[in-house]
Amino acid sequence: MKFLACLFGLLMPAALFAQWDYGMEVGLNAGAPIPEKMVPGAKGQPGVHPVLGLYAVYSLKRKFDLQASLYFDSKTASYTSPVAYPYIVVSGDSIDSFSGKVKGKFSNRYLSLPIFVFYKLGNQWSVGAGGYFSYLLRGSNKGQLTEGKAGFNGMFAIDDRAFDESAQIHSVDYGLNIGLKYQIRKYLKLQWFVAYGLQSVTKASDNFKDKTHNTYTYLTLGYGF
Repeated sequence: MKFLACLFGLLMPAALFAQWDYGMEVGLNAGAPIPEKMVPGAKGQPGVHPVLGLYAVYSLKRKFDLQASLYFDSKTASYTSPVAYPYIVVSGDSIDSFSGKVKGKFSNRYLSLPIFVFYKLGNQWSVGAGGYFSYLLRGSNKGQLTEGKAGFNGMFAIDDRAFDESAQIHSVDYGLNIGLKYQIRKYLKLQWFVAYGLQSVTKASDNFKDKTHNTYTYLTLGYGF
């Protein structure tokens, strides 16, 4: 959190100089945390959310720009998946050896800092790549256990029982960006990019051995001040 505040705090005052441009961005993101190994029978529904933020652009050379933005960023997705957990916490109680299905939803809010280096293809189009760093403001992974059995040799059935694995979400996320920018007018730009997380959304545990990565696409409209 302090890293984001310090870095953007250095960038924004510099925008007062002539070689810097700055403004605000609004738009949408769409995507989901995607596991490295897909479970047969698993299904997911990507989330779509508004994006609001600020940006600053510095002209490096005639053909290159450096751009940094600061977003309030929500990333959500719902999922249904067959699972086999060594244990799981249900309504405050730890249950051993659960197997069945889960229906859940990720609902994570971040403060994100995407950084790009753009190469100008002409007067209006630019192509860019870079990275991002996100700090988790609020994280949630909750849902229902269904069609399951638990205990030694599946001693008892479990259906429609709530679970909460929010504590297993990493407090930071970072990854890579690639995208395009179109300069509509001098103070108006349209930007599209894809962001892929290198950090797993969930911490490693007996239940979450496979890594899951935030994979989202963004479409934003920027207006320069």
